Amino acid sequence: MDYIEDNISDNLTIKELSEKFYLSEFHFSRIFRIAIGISVKQYVLGRKLSLSLYELIKSDKSVTDIAFKYGFIYPEVFSRAFKKHFGISPSDIRNNKTLLFNKDAFTDKAEIVERDIANYQGMMTIKETFIYLDETALCGMSVIVDESRSSFNDDLTAAGEKFIKNTNEDNFLKQDKFYVLVSCFGDDSGKYTVYYGKEILVEQNKLQYEKRRIPKGWYASFSYSGNLTDNRLTFVDDFYRWLMIKEVQLEDNGIGMLNIFNPENLQDVKILIPVKNPK
Repeated sequence: MDYIEDNISDNLTIKELSEKFYLSEFHFSRIFRIAIGISVKQYVLGRKLSLSLYELIKSDKSVTDIAFKYGFIYPEVFSRAFKKHFGISPSDIRNNKTLLFNKDAFTDKAEIVERDIANYQGMMTIKETFIYLDETALCGMSVIVDESRSSFNDDLTAAGEKFIKNTNEDNFLKQDKFYVLVSCFGDDSGKYTVYYGKEILVEQNKLQYEKRRIPKGWYASFSYSGNLTDNRLTFVDDFYRWLMIKEVQLEDNGIGMLNIFNPENLQDVKILIPVKNPK
């Protein structure tokens, strides 16, 4: 993404980009679409037009100068592409910077979510590992969060930080990792029960904690890097694509998703989904 951003004024082609990263055009295009969600051509054009929109609003440069700056040889081509993308012409924005435009069409600089990608029968998808877990006793706390609230991500982050702080000194709990169990309400309310827990070393009856168990069984495990709270929608898209391609059967064991974190490195996470015996 940095290379594209640094060279956004050039006529960036799939051939140039794929050679830069030592991939064939075919594989680069497929990996890019999975990682970003749109094609290389759509992303590059979207960034050119979005940056030009910013300059039309914030600067006094002419429409022609802005068109040339972002690699459009002919201002007329720039104007047609701009209007098709945002639903308003660049000259209209220049003459009235308060005019409304299609904000959903604005293309921000993409942030790559690090995860393993595999080729399965000619189709690119996230790479899984199937693992079997024994039943595991946990002690922790649960919260209810609402995806429709603007504070959804902040609520999740605050709950996780509170749990880590409250349990760091508890010597009856294992401190090398902690678990996050996510269960939906089973409707379209957007509400989830999120349980934060650590493995029990010695049984204790602490009233402020809630006991849960991870059901034994098979799980599909996926490795992701980055802030999972911010990247959850990327995983959802990846997962449903994987499910469609691999045709794996899910297991209803009361847990929608199980995340395993190392408290020393919250940027790396194992995401586990219960599945039926894959063998």
